[in-house]
Amino acid sequence: MPENLAGPIPPAPRAPVIALADRRARTRYDQEERHVAPGAYGDTMTPEERLTQSVQRLYMQHERTLSDPDTAEAHTIALDAVLLLVDSMFAKGRLEEELHGKLRRMLTDIQQVPGRL
Repeated sequence: MPENLAGPIPPAPRAPVIALADRRARTRYDQEERHVAPGAYGDTMTPEERLTQSVQRLYMQHERTLSDPDTAEAHTIALDAVLLLVDSMFAKGRLEEELHGKLRRMLTDIQQVPGRL
């Protein structure tokens, strides 16, 4: 048993566990469909629409949506960090110019998904 200057410290009483999963803040996701319906963008989806659908589906699998402003902002910040990493790798000579350009274009397209919803 640990001690302090006044003597032994009694153990703390055990508190009941409170499940927080049911108490999480509700987001716009809770009011939206939990999946992106096949063909939601029509039968002739553009590459941007397919990318938007795929990225949104990924977020929805985690009970989030990019139509929520806070989630969209976090998404943008995360992609800023990845772009910084890609630029740093290029600056250090670890990425060829062509690959650097392709990665930047792909990541920028992903970063712009919230604006397409």
